[in-house]
Amino acid sequence: MLVVVGQGDQRATDQALPLDDDVGTLRAGWGAWVIATYQNDPMTDEPMALAVLDSQDTTRGTLSIGCAKGDDFLAVQWNRYLGEAASDLEVDVRVDGGAITDMLWAVANDQTATVLHEEDAADFAASLYGTSRLALETMVADAEPISVLFHITGIEEVVPIVQEHCGWELAEPV
Repeated sequence: MLVVVGQGDQRATDQALPLDDDVGTLRAGWGAWVIATYQNDPMTDEPMALAVLDSQDTTRGTLSIGCAKGDDFLAVQWNRYLGEAASDLEVDVRVDGGAITDMLWAVANDQTATVLHEEDAADFAASLYGTSRLALETMVADAEPISVLFHITGIEEVVPIVQEHCGWELAEPV
C-alpha cells in the first residue's frame, strides 16, 4: 500500500500512480521509499526523478536512485567525509545475506557520497528486484570502515517509476 502525500493531502492507494507535472511524493511507512517526480529541469529541460530510502541503522545513510541534469544515478550518502581527492572508492556489497561483492563506485564532489552512473546505476537497481536487504561497507580516510544497511523491500515497484520518468532501459532481472 502506498500513501500519497502532497499539499496536506494524505490518502492510501493500491493503484499505480501516474507521473504528474508537479512534485509527487509516495510513502509506504517509516523508513520507506519516498519518490519525487518532476516534469523537467527548468534549466535543461531534462527529466528529473528521485527515489530516496533512509537506512534503518545507526549510520543513517541514504540511498538515492534517479536522474537529474542529464545524469542517471544510484548514490549512497554516507553522512561522513570519505577522504580527500578520492575519485573512486571500493564498496563492499552484500544482498540478502549472500556473498560479498566488491564494486568500484565514483565519489561525489562533496566527498560524502558514492555514486554509480548511467547503465551501472540502472542495472544495479534492477539486480536488486525481489530482495529485501542491501548492506554496504566502505573505508573512510584514516578511520574504521563504515557500514550501512537498507531495507529495500519494494524496490521493484520503485525503480519502474524512476525508469519511466528518466527513460532508463534496464537489463532483465536475474
